[in-house]
Formats: sequence, C-alpha cells, structure tokens
Amino acid sequence: MSAEAHRIQILEELIRETAYFNVDLGTDLVCRPSWFDEEELLHQCLNETYAIQAATSHVFMHLYTSANQQANAIGLLIEKSCWAGWQLWRTLYECHAVCEFLARFCNEHPQVFRDYISHTLLSSWIRQRESYNELCKRSGKEPHYDELIIADMRSTYKDKFKSSIQDYGWAQSIFQEKKPGSRIRFAEILEKIGDDMSIFYRRASEEIHPTLGHRFA
Repeated sequence: MSAEAHRIQILEELIRETAYFNVDLGTDLVCRPSWFDEEELLHQCLNETYAIQAATSHVFMHLYTSANQQANAIGLLIEKSCWAGWQLWRTLYECHAVCEFLARFCNEHPQVFRDYISHTLLSSWIRQRESYNELCKRSGKEPHYDELIIADMRSTYKDKFKSSIQDYGWAQSIFQEKKPGSRIRFAEILEKIGDDMSIFYRRASEEIHPTLGHRFA
C-alpha cells in the first residue's frame, strides 16, 4: 500500500468515528432545544433566564457539530484532490477560532453564551426575511414577511447589542475596550486568541474569491 493510500485509509477511519461520535452527542448525551423552540429560547436569552450552563452546552455543541461536519467534508474532498477542501478549511478554522475565543473568556464573561444565541437567531432571522422580501419586491410581488415584525426585530437587536447588525456583535461584552456599537472584526478575535494558524486562514481566504494569481504564486 502506498503512503498516500495509507493516509487516506486513516482519514476514512477518523471520519467514520467522528460521525458516530457526533450522532451520539446529538441524541443520547446532550439534550439540545428543538428548532421549534427557538423563539422561546431567544426570549429566555434576552431576559437572562436561560441557564448559563445550558447556554454554554448549547453553543459549544452547535459549534462542535458544525466543525465535525466541515472536517468530514474536507476529508472527502482531499481524498478526491479537490481544491474546495482548502476553501472549506477556512470555514472550519472560523469555527475553531470562535470556540477558542469563547473558551478563553467564558469564565469572565459567562453572559456571552446567551448573547451568542440571541445574536445568531435575531441576525439570521432579520437577514433572511429582509432578503426574501427584497426578492419579492423585485419580482413585483407583495413582501412575504411582515415588515413591522422585522422592524421590531431590528429594534430588539439594537437595544440588546447597541449597534446595527454585524457578524460578531455577540462578542461586545468581551471587547469592552471598544466604543459601544463599534464593529468587531474576525481579525480582532484572532488577535485575542493569538493563533498562529491565521496565516493559513489568509491563504485560504484567497482561494474563496475568483482572484487570479494566488493559486500559482
């Protein structure tokens, strides 16, 4: 057996075992809220009645599941020698960085897990509804989602996070040195954790965009 074939064999075994582990975590070991309970979950996080330990488990399990799925997909793409595996690694690294960031600051800022949940739910709902309504308008149709409800969601978001919608608004409590409402960049999260892999993240980012030259440099 060639060295390459042996490496792929090890990779396949790892993918299989992590997939089984992921199934176990998602069923028997951890009781995560149902998708149908997300609205109630949001209200509990905003009202600070959702237990910190439950919020912590919920966020880390969400991130772990996402990372596991990405890692498995990367393994399959590498096996087929696809460049897309390198691109998907960028997403996996973002997940890793957020996990590391939360793990480092969770004891000082336990509220960040509730903020992560409420921010993620609110921002995704707002963006999805606004984008779909815009698509309806372009097609000459009436908006599908009630725009008053969307405006109320935006108001709730601004009251909670003191800013317009941004990707890392949930981390505001940790970036206390920044002016309230300032935009938080992923590079600042990397700076907080001091991760040496960031150089590869920048390299992978070059593969995401259809830019000439980088791949052959």
